[in-house]
Amino acid sequence: KECIGEKDCIVFQADMNWEGHHTTESKKWLHQNWYEGPSEGNDMEKKRTIRQIECFDSLRYEPYVVIPWCPSSKSSKPQPLTPYYDERFYGYGKNKIQHISHLRFRGLPFYVLPQSFVVH
Repeated sequence: KECIGEKDCIVFQADMNWEGHHTTESKKWLHQNWYEGPSEGNDMEKKRTIRQIECFDSLRYEPYVVIPWCPSSKSSKPQPLTPYYDERFYGYGKNKIQHISHLRFRGLPFYVLPQSFVVH
């Protein structure tokens, strides 16, 4: 947080590729706005939940993701829970777009992971 405030670092490519990570809403994340719902109070009906990304701002969104892969053991033919990353897409830039699109097409929900970050 201090690093960004002092302009010693930035959200990855925020200065030249806003579509790549804009949907995460990094300003909210930096201000610890990780949850939806009330943050305090006695209303048991309302619960704080991790902020879900309902809609992507761009088809070029390339979030860093943590996804389950382990095969389901309930099946006689276990399959991975998520599709494999296509290794033909490698190198610098836009190499995750196809994988993210595949995850979206399969209906996986996306959430902003609280209190965690990636150094890239």
